[in-house]
Amino acid sequence: MAGMLAREPLASRHLDSDMVPDWDLLTDADCNVLFEGSRHATELLVALLLPCLTGPIAWRRGSEPLKLAPACRTLIVEEVGTLCADEQATLRDWLEHRDERMQVVSTHEEALLPLVTRGLFDERLYYRLNVLLVHVGNGAVHPPAVRHATSAEPTMSADDTAG
Repeated sequence: MAGMLAREPLASRHLDSDMVPDWDLLTDADCNVLFEGSRHATELLVALLLPCLTGPIAWRRGSEPLKLAPACRTLIVEEVGTLCADEQATLRDWLEHRDERMQVVSTHEEALLPLVTRGLFDERLYYRLNVLLVHVGNGAVHPPAVRHATSAEPTMSADDTAG
């Protein structure tokens, strides 16, 4: 397992200024995505992605206990780095032994890799979640036009991310 830390995600993006995520990559490939950045910015991106995700959707918010629904097709895990070791192991095992494919969208305010290298976050789970890594910078994030979205979409300025 020591060699795993050198692996890169299949795709990695840094969002800043006028850059936006490629929703088609996230939704068409049905891949797991990890958003790293400010809570406000990652929450906005998850909210914008929500209409494109396949249901049923299970959602773990903040410090809520992790509850895995057998029928869910998409799992959203906010602040994934705050999962305790038992929850990390449960989620990893659940993902590894599911018969059905599912998408996991996770967020964290800091980079998770340092937690992995310090042994505070499960390495196998990290690589399951980190198929597409999206770093959300401190600049303005302009939401893309997404399927099922209204034509008047909000934008977020750098001042909004300070919260």
